[in-house]
Amino acid sequence: MLGLAGQRYNITDVVGALATGLILGPFGLGLITPDPAMSGIEDISLFFIVLLIGVEVTTDLFRAHMRKGVLFSFTSFAVPVLIMVFFITELMHVSTYTAIAYSVSVGVPSISIISVLILKGGYQNTADGQIILLSVVLSDMATFIVIGAIGRNGIQIVFLLLIIFLFFILLFLLDLVLRRNTERISNFFDRITSEERGEDVAVVFVIILGLLVSEIFSQLGISFILGSFFAGMIIREDMIGKRFYGILTRTIRRFNNGFFIPLYFSIAALQATRPPVSFMMYLAVALAFSSGVGGLLNYLTARKVNHSVMPRTTVGILGGRGAVGVVAATLSLQKGLIGGGLYAIVLLATVLQALVMPLFIKRGEMEESLRTQEEAV
Repeated sequence: MLGLAGQRYNITDVVGALATGLILGPFGLGLITPDPAMSGIEDISLFFIVLLIGVEVTTDLFRAHMRKGVLFSFTSFAVPVLIMVFFITELMHVSTYTAIAYSVSVGVPSISIISVLILKGGYQNTADGQIILLSVVLSDMATFIVIGAIGRNGIQIVFLLLIIFLFFILLFLLDLVLRRNTERISNFFDRITSEERGEDVAVVFVIILGLLVSEIFSQLGISFILGSFFAGMIIREDMIGKRFYGILTRTIRRFNNGFFIPLYFSIAALQATRPPVSFMMYLAVALAFSSGVGGLLNYLTARKVNHSVMPRTTVGILGGRGAVGVVAATLSLQKGLIGGGLYAIVLLATVLQALVMPLFIKRGEMEESLRTQEEAV
């Protein structure tokens, strides 16, 4: 209910689910406590959430705007996170692993949130909108890789990076093959979906593909989250056809919005414990560097780079926090990189940034962008 109410004000339903868990769980009223049996449900929910995030990423983004995308990824994510890590380790005397896990979790923008903001603003077909999306994709990928690498030795990290590098080579080779056989593959899926219950069969096929890739990554000693994310990237609109792509994304999105997102993020918030008052310093650091420094760098960069999205709106969009940060924090908690108190601070920072940063988005500019797009059509 909180999530649905918040959507009227550009506030993601993730925030509503987190707020519900924080209020009812040990952090707040203590009416509900986490149950170990919930971990299986959490993993299933997480698979579908991350799979859809991967599906929303297209390899076309990497071809068109890589240089500017990397620039925005640095200003919105890498630079603020590195400053936070230095500040927390040197001045607050926290271990490097904990500082990295915390900083990455509170500092990463979320593709699931930002893609919605860009769509609402009508920027999805503009160069600026695609640059922003690419920067977020790069940041989210870096987050999953960093969290997966923390605690590993040098050989294991090299192995992880090698696997990811090889996967990307295979992904782009597959993309090349699919582009040459687009019509044939699209017709195949059209034939399946046109038959009775064919749509169900096709959706199940995609889910099985995602589970297979996730299991391969898991067997290689890499988090299944990365496998789910990359499996989603394999699925392309021009490969499976616009009609089935729409069916697939709507189906998974309904699963997520109606069940998995409220369930996962409510359960995630139940794991947060009430932190000592001294931990509020970590919250201040997160807001100062992630929103403050990151927002300023995004504003200055947008003034030089952007043409269709105003700097202030860019700050509001790139300030979107949500699913990816919470997933990173949950994985860090499970690996023992952060405790329940620091985990609660990550959730608080996510909620506060998700509430405040969209206020920078200029309504008039978004409405004008939508009108221009409609006139062009």
